[in-house]
Amino acid sequence: AIDAQRIYQNLKRNIAETEQKIDYEVVFTVSMGTVAFYNDSAHLDELLKKVNYTITKAKKKGRNNLTLFNAVEYAKHLRNLDLQSKLRESIKNNFQGFQLFYQPVIKAKNLYLDKDRSVFNIIGAEALLRWSCPEYGMISPEEFVPILESSGLIIPVGRWILLTGFNQCREFNKVQKNFHMSLNLSYIQVKKSDVLSDVQIAIEHSGVNPENITLELT
Repeated sequence: AIDAQRIYQNLKRNIAETEQKIDYEVVFTVSMGTVAFYNDSAHLDELLKKVNYTITKAKKKGRNNLTLFNAVEYAKHLRNLDLQSKLRESIKNNFQGFQLFYQPVIKAKNLYLDKDRSVFNIIGAEALLRWSCPEYGMISPEEFVPILESSGLIIPVGRWILLTGFNQCREFNKVQKNFHMSLNLSYIQVKKSDVLSDVQIAIEHSGVNPENITLELT
C-alpha cells in the first residue's frame, strides 16, 4: 500500500508539472486502484477484474483518488452481479420466485367485528414484494429491490406487481366489497416507464374497482 501511494503521488506530481508547462490547456485527473497479489492465488484475468473494480470505485469517489482493493466490498459486488443474473432469469421464467405477501390493514377506531373481540376488522391489505431463489433461499427486499432499481428490472417487476395485486384485490372484493389494497411504486418505475399506462392496463385486465386501490410512491 505504501509503494502504491508513492507511485500515485509521483504520477500526480509529474502530471501537475506537465499541466503547468502547457499553461493548463488540458487538465488531467488521476484515478488509481491497487490490488495486492503476492498472497493472492487468483489467475491474471481475476486480478484484472479486481483492479477494474477498484478503479471504478476510485472514480465514483470523485476522481483523483487512490483506492485500495477491499475483499469484503468485492464479494458483495460479485453477489450483487449474481443476484441480478438470477433476478433476470426469474423474470424471463414468468416471474418464478416472486411473490406478493399481503399485510392486513385494521381499522383503528373499530378493531373488532364481534363482541368477543376475536375477529379483527380487516379493511384492506398492503402488498409486499418477496423473492426467493433455489441457491440463496428468501432474499431480503432491502437487498434485491435496489438491484432491481439499478438494473431497470423494476419496470417489468412493477408491472407484474400491479397486475398480481389488482387481481388479488378483485378476489378479496368478492368476499368484502370495499376491501382495499395498497401497492408500492418505485421512483425508478415512475421515472423511466409509462406508469399511468401500466396502471390502466392492470385495471382493465384485472377488472378491479379502482376505488379499492391505493398506489404509494416509495
